[in-house]
Amino acid sequence: MRAIALERQLAETRAELAGLQGKWPMRWARRAKRLAWLGAPVVFLLGLAGALAAWAGALGADRLPPRSPGQR
Repeated sequence: MRAIALERQLAETRAELAGLQGKWPMRWARRAKRLAWLGAPVVFLLGLAGALAAWAGALGADRLPPRSPGQR
């Protein structure tokens, strides 16, 4: 009896999934999955750019004149 109920529930779930395949969230998910391989290089390049910006900022800060005590 339990197996029949599970098979019926599985059939209903498959029917719902088949109905969702054409909807926009599923299409977007398929597109995102196709582009997922781009994620790691993009994240690496953004991290590298951030590290370079921090390094350049640290170098630039060394060249600034010191503040006088009256300045804010």
